[in-house]
Amino acid sequence: MLTPSELVWLLAAVAKGDQAAFERLYVATRAKLYGVVLRILRRSDLADEVIQEAYLKIWNNAGSFDPKLATPITWMVASRGTAGKPLRMDNAKDIVLSSVSTLQKDCRIARVSLRRRRGSSR
Repeated sequence: MLTPSELVWLLAAVAKGDQAAFERLYVATRAKLYGVVLRILRRSDLADEVIQEAYLKIWNNAGSFDPKLATPITWMVASRGTAGKPLRMDNAKDIVLSSVSTLQKDCRIARVSLRRRRGSSR
């Protein structure tokens, strides 16, 4: 995973339409974002769809990222902006996704858990 400052730089480049920066951002962050979404939804088909939509929104809205207001990962999770909206499935059943605040909370929990694991392995 890249450092937060490297992610800030990549988001700035993405805001200018840099496709190579977007690809690098995707490669560096996809596993983390996918893990958060999959943990919440517990369905890989839904998680795949949500992640695809998330990165489309990240591409389109990278210019609104402000590192003074959020970390890159928190902003990327929150940028989905679809958390409370239903997602249509094949059987036309609506699935309501978790709210952005829940995703942000999961990011914080994962970060704390990772820090604890790193601390206990030393």
